Amino acid sequence: MGPAKGPANFKTPWYLRNGHVQTLVGYFISGNLPALVTTTLPVDLGDGDRLLLHITQPQNWLPEQPSVLLVHGLTGSHRSSHVVRVASMLERMGWRVARADLRGAGEGFGLARKLYHVGQSGDLLLAARAFMANAPDSPLAVVGFSLGGNIVLKLALEATGSMLAQMAAVVAICPPVDPEACVGRITSGKFRVYDRVFYAGLKRDWEARRELFPDLPSIHLPRRGSLRDYDELITAPLNGYGSAAEYYRDNTTAHRLTGLTLPTFIVAAADDPVVTLKPLEDLAARDDLPANIRLELTARGGHLGFMDNGPTSARWAERRVVEWLAGILGG
Repeated sequence: MGPAKGPANFKTPWYLRNGHVQTLVGYFISGNLPALVTTTLPVDLGDGDRLLLHITQPQNWLPEQPSVLLVHGLTGSHRSSHVVRVASMLERMGWRVARADLRGAGEGFGLARKLYHVGQSGDLLLAARAFMANAPDSPLAVVGFSLGGNIVLKLALEATGSMLAQMAAVVAICPPVDPEACVGRITSGKFRVYDRVFYAGLKRDWEARRELFPDLPSIHLPRRGSLRDYDELITAPLNGYGSAAEYYRDNTTAHRLTGLTLPTFIVAAADDPVVTLKPLEDLAARDDLPANIRLELTARGGHLGFMDNGPTSARWAERRVVEWLAGILGG
């Protein structure tokens, strides 16, 4: 397995050789997304909140065949285009797929007073157990995009042994393994446009949530704030942290990744305007990098972009993830 840098099979057109373009075009031009037949599974989180799983199970799926849990990123949901495209490819392979709406996200907005965050692996453990309750012999892969990537890596570090015995592989695409560094990146200089977009979405979400749950703390966010402001005022205190700095520190996985024991696949790009690549480059350079961890760090691709001239509407990283999973769990 082992690390790899700059896979030769990722080639992007000249007009997409820019991280901002990859990110923005990839986000705003999703193409015609496939329709998936789903059933919805609410998951009790033990504190009065619930999240939702949207499960697609092929008619010919057998209980010993693979299952995959897909986890969206910040301000995303089970409808995020990259999540839907990967789910569709896996469904065509005959695999069972669950797309999460994390706590308070997507169609689960009104089911939770509290909110998901970059390290909320406990919620994901409960979701995975609920998804796998009736399939004890199915190997499970957990796949996270952006913020969801850090959550799945944290889950893989924590859920050892019998906690989630079916978990057989973990995948992270553009994961913010050092949240403090990533927030520092997008709250300064030329990347601040992304901070404004994230903050505006989170501010709207908080205001709508307070209307729905008037007993929530009366915290008023500034009109022109930052993601760090949001984490300082909302994320940290609502989750028992004394500050945003403590929240970031407690949920950093960068220094722990060599402790991963499952087959692990991480994809990220050097020109990502949202997530800094340095922690993963440092990981790739280590002499003690375990053979079960595969890193594919590309020069280009942006944040969840990876748009190329491939044969399908799916992007390079999405196809690559499915190929890797097929090699690990059997296609």
